Amino acid sequence: MASILRHLTSILWAGILAAFFFGGCASVSESTDMAAANAKGTQAEQDAGYTLLRDVLVDERKVRQIFALKDASDPTRKLIEEISGLAETSLHQLDGLAKQKPTVRLNTPSLPPIEAKTRIAVYSKTTEELLEKEGQEFEMALLLTQVEALGYMSNLTVVLAQGEGNPHRIKFLNQLSQKSFKLREKVVKRIGTL
Repeated sequence: MASILRHLTSILWAGILAAFFFGGCASVSESTDMAAANAKGTQAEQDAGYTLLRDVLVDERKVRQIFALKDASDPTRKLIEEISGLAETSLHQLDGLAKQKPTVRLNTPSLPPIEAKTRIAVYSKTTEELLEKEGQEFEMALLLTQVEALGYMSNLTVVLAQGEGNPHRIKFLNQLSQKSFKLREKVVKRIGTL
């Protein structure tokens, strides 16, 4: 996941540096063409990033469903409910904000096939491991998955906000980053009490 963020960041910086170094050497018509090409590339990157964010929100919204099969202490259960609630609310907000101009495509294939298959395998293995664990060991494993997911969400939203031009989406992304970071801190504190 960190490599995806590094990749997106390096692509954004490459575009900025290319525009800086080569922008002054092009004619007005070439500059307009280059700007249009860069905007399309940036929009495609943003679409891919928003697709990743939407996928994380969908997964996080469903995490509370594990309590249909497993039990956890009230503090852990409440924390997972809070995370799922944030994801559900944010998912609805994202779906609405994606329709604003410029529109965002939330179903852009954003990962190479091998990465997508690997993520499915990791998701399946993690679910299997969670279902095998009991009591405090289960709670610890579940909370560790949330530390990862919330950290990824917080950082992904920061990177998306840096490439965003719509002020409403920027505000949403910044708020989601802060909320997911604060929730991550609460999860880490909860892990410390187990």
